[in-house]
Amino acid sequence: MLAELLCVAAVYACAVLYAHWVARHRNEAAQRHYVLVANNHQSQIEWYMRALQMYSRRTGTDIQITVLLQDSSDETGPIVRKLARSGAGIEWEDAVNGRERWRADVSRLVWVELSKTEDLERLPI
Repeated sequence: MLAELLCVAAVYACAVLYAHWVARHRNEAAQRHYVLVANNHQSQIEWYMRALQMYSRRTGTDIQITVLLQDSSDETGPIVRKLARSGAGIEWEDAVNGRERWRADVSRLVWVELSKTEDLERLPI
């Protein structure tokens, strides 16, 4: 009886170790960085960001969201800043300063200009 119990405990311990190993060695393909270039998108920006977060939870893909604010004269900026304060992997900055910096990380970068319909097709939502 004790031998069977020890065998079950050993199998369980191996399963736990394997799960931790898989979590630490996740594929780089399972990571995405979405850069959303937004100007006057106050009616859609929160939906885009929340939909990307739901996609992340649903698929297990680690995502980071950066919103580049480009000449926004509506409430897009305050909406993005409020969501960024929640600490959910969301950043924001002025598009003039950030455009070239984010273009360098192309391996996992998804660049989406919200004003272009063809760019919206890159979003997995």
